[in-house]
Amino acid sequence: MRAYLSVIAAMCATFLLVVALPAYGGTVELYTLRGFVEMLIEKDIVPVHMAEKARELASFISSAEPVVNPRAPYADAIEVSVSQLIEHSFRTYEQGDEIRGIILLAQNTGTQDVYPTAVRGCQITYRIFNGDELIYDSATRRSCGTDEMVSYRLAPGQTRMFEVRHKNIDYPLDKGSYRMDISYPGYGEGTRTFTVE
Repeated sequence: MRAYLSVIAAMCATFLLVVALPAYGGTVELYTLRGFVEMLIEKDIVPVHMAEKARELASFISSAEPVVNPRAPYADAIEVSVSQLIEHSFRTYEQGDEIRGIILLAQNTGTQDVYPTAVRGCQITYRIFNGDELIYDSATRRSCGTDEMVSYRLAPGQTRMFEVRHKNIDYPLDKGSYRMDISYPGYGEGTRTFTVE
């Protein structure tokens, strides 16, 4: 039953994204399931009297997702690493600034073209920890951590770079030291630390 509802919801979401959003003058932005439902409610695509039902359906479908990262297509051919852009190698940011310059690299180490896909709707997700305490998880928020396409072609030896940006408006960070775990769900993950002064 859950699988059936997931398929129906995915088809409706795709239809609304491709057909309804341009009609409402919206720009294409990748959303988590909950974020997508909230956007539909805000734009009055989902009527107000159906808003709570839509939220319940999104919650029901989300609870059907596995907690661990599912195995993704071409996972054996993709090598993931996390790094920093040179201009942000100091990894120190002012309080209130956007955390940027942290990158995830996905390289095709195989011998054939691969077409990585966003297993959970977003290419990249990230979590921020203060010590051992999880304080922010992009997978539970409205929009994706990057503005990348949902699927793309990666030739043998080719690398794709995803820059992760954490905006202060998403979750303001106090002064201190933090750890960011960045994941390409189904393909791999890595960690970077940074300081907010």
